[in-house]
Amino acid sequence: MRRQKAQIYYTVTLPRKTGSTIKEKVRHFIYSKDIYDKGGLWVSVRDVQASEAMSNGLALEKHNIKIKAAYNPKITGDCLVIFKGKIYNINGTPDMYDFNKRSEMNFIAVETNDTNKYKGDEYE
Repeated sequence: MRRQKAQIYYTVTLPRKTGSTIKEKVRHFIYSKDIYDKGGLWVSVRDVQASEAMSNGLALEKHNIKIKAAYNPKITGDCLVIFKGKIYNINGTPDMYDFNKRSEMNFIAVETNDTNKYKGDEYE
C-alpha cells in the first residue's frame, strides 16, 4: 500500500442564523484548514478483494477500498472520505485494535454519492 492523501469530513447541520428554524449543511473537516490545503491526511489505500467484500457484507458492484491511517479518534463511521476525487462512506466502525498502542487504524470505505447541498466548509 502506497501512502497518499485523503480528505475526511462529516456533515453538520446548523441554523442559518441565530434563532432561525432554517437549517444549512456544512462539511466539517476533522483537521485544520492548513492540513486541508495540503491535501488532507496521509493514508495507505488498497482495493478490497472480492472475498474480503463478501465476508464484510459489501456489494461487489460498488468500489470498496481499505484504508490504513494514523490513529485519530475523530475518524468514525459518520465520516466520509474524499479520495482521488471520489467520495466514500466509512463502513462500520474503524478497527482500532492495535493492542492498546493506538498508533494506526484500519477501515473499509464504500464509494457513494454525497447528494447533500453544502453551504460551506469548516475546520477544527
